[in-house]
Amino acid sequence: MANWLGLLALPLCILTAAILAAGGASLVGSPAQSPAVGIIVSLAPTPEEVVAEASSLAQPTRLPETALSALPPVEGEGEFAAAPPQEPQRAPFPERDESRLYVEYVVQPGDSLGIIADHYEVSIDDLFWSNASLVDVDMVVEGTVLKVPSLDGIVHHSVGGETVYDIAVKYGVSVESLTWFAANTAGDPWQTLEDGREVLVLHASPPIADDAPPPAEAAPEVGPSAAAEPVATLPPPSDAGQPPMEEAQPAEPVPASACVPTRDNAPCFIWPVDGPITSAFGPRSDVGFHDGIDIDVPNDGNHRPIAAAAAGDVIWSGCDNSGYGCYVILDHGFGWKTRYDHFSALYVEARQRVEQGIILGLSGCTGMCYGEHLHFAILFEGRAVDPIHYLPPK
Repeated sequence: MANWLGLLALPLCILTAAILAAGGASLVGSPAQSPAVGIIVSLAPTPEEVVAEASSLAQPTRLPETALSALPPVEGEGEFAAAPPQEPQRAPFPERDESRLYVEYVVQPGDSLGIIADHYEVSIDDLFWSNASLVDVDMVVEGTVLKVPSLDGIVHHSVGGETVYDIAVKYGVSVESLTWFAANTAGDPWQTLEDGREVLVLHASPPIADDAPPPAEAAPEVGPSAAAEPVATLPPPSDAGQPPMEEAQPAEPVPASACVPTRDNAPCFIWPVDGPITSAFGPRSDVGFHDGIDIDVPNDGNHRPIAAAAAGDVIWSGCDNSGYGCYVILDHGFGWKTRYDHFSALYVEARQRVEQGIILGLSGCTGMCYGEHLHFAILFEGRAVDPIHYLPPK
């Protein structure tokens, strides 16, 4: 049995040796020399194949144009440069409603006071002074809510205790600049406004600060000779061809006996001009409330001189586009003031001291006027009182 097994094993050994010998030769030869072994050897690349593969990697594959257009832009230059940034979408401007005090506008990116003012056709000053949150006309913060006046004017935020008259003086306008606008609901010039109340002051100038410093050089004293050179005059009236008026002179001092005894430290007033009263103090259909008396002046082309009813300081002398026209306000101390309206020429300036009887200017018909006259008002602590109770009897 063992002999038979040996005989069978011998051919197997010879066959194995032959295969191994043939396989060793094919490892250093061509794969074609042994097809059976070549299948295994072909898995390893030849040097030529390695070089060819490396060359193909050095040439990047270009994507089709359709694929390139679908790619998002990247930072850089050339075909793949980033697209320019898109302008942000701004909210539309809200429309102004002239039946209200103002419209609220939220500042958008890229806005400036100039852009907003141009759109709404208001001045930059009006926009700036209407918004207490603004500190610089050249700087406005995105998201800020601004009050844009509905008409040409300044939105005023009242401090408790102010009257309509106080606000008018603060902005250098007439009382009618506030009472005329229905949305203000302020028909009484001496109405005291509650704290926080807002009103629109039409045709206003930037407010006069309560603590404004006095001018560097004091104005000269006003005397009789000052009347010869008017401070401000209006265009010549239609009756300019009339004979020139004589040089204005101080009115005669009022005799002490002519003073009417009054309370509250009232000055001893004199009549500022002689003439009949054509409209009394109190309610009137055309202006709501008449805060003084109208003294008639002959309309003969010779404007009459208007005298200071009492000594005092000039706190306003000028003209505006309001119902008062050209007018003067005197402060007599102890809470007393007088106001003289509708001048054709002014002879005094603000911050001057005048004595009783000094000529303030010439009568006229400027402002809301239907014939030459003087509108004369007396005020005590901001409220109008009937001048007839404080003037000497005629």
